[in-house]
Amino acid sequence: MITKFEYFLKEGLYSVNLSGVEEDRPAFNYIPKVNYLPICEEKTADDFAEKICKEFGYSIILKIGSGDFGYAYKIKDKESKFKVLKITTDRYESRVAEKLRRRPLSKHLINYYDVRILGNGYFSLIMDLVKPLPITDRCIIDEITNKIKYEWVGSVPEFNSDFVRKKLKDENFKKSIEQIMINWFFEIKIYGEMIKIDFYLNQMYELSLELKKNGLKGIDVYSRNMGLNDEGELVHFDISVEPIKDFIFKLKKPVF
Repeated sequence: MITKFEYFLKEGLYSVNLSGVEEDRPAFNYIPKVNYLPICEEKTADDFAEKICKEFGYSIILKIGSGDFGYAYKIKDKESKFKVLKITTDRYESRVAEKLRRRPLSKHLINYYDVRILGNGYFSLIMDLVKPLPITDRCIIDEITNKIKYEWVGSVPEFNSDFVRKKLKDENFKKSIEQIMINWFFEIKIYGEMIKIDFYLNQMYELSLELKKNGLKGIDVYSRNMGLNDEGELVHFDISVEPIKDFIFKLKKPVF
């Protein structure tokens, strides 16, 4: 006999909301009304990626992700270190990236090393490469963010808020997450996942503080936008769709 989770994993339905509440997208994946963003064309992105790597003396290893507004590439720099190059048409994400690039390196927010305007509405971002989360870890994170969202009072949940940090430190909140996970994995204690709940509650508390420190609301926080760095710390990336007025920076001039 297999658990419900193993069944969903086998059937490719692991992204289901384990708490059983119907939702069209994960918690904190709120997309506000913003000015039109042009679609990122794959061939254009590929051409820009090749030119950027040639300019810096980097090499493209493989394409690792894509979406309407960007393509991501695993690259190797001159010191043989792996990073991510993203070609995007998302000017909001690019402004957030430039804001973070100018600040000290973060523990839980992805670190950016270069942000450039490429012309024709395209931008390039060079950032750290993080490891993907194990599937059970993703479920734990999404249950935490889902439950916070359903208890949120107001319109748009913001992960940088005192309300979120209070929930993450609340013992009853922790017990409710544990119960949800136990209902889905009756072998969970064998797998050691209960220990991970404590770990991710603390990691997400620290993430909330970093978002607040950097003036970021955190309206796009969910497991698909997170990974683990080499030290095993939780890192939030794709920090986008957040058109805050003070993100007015003079980006570097186009390289092409």
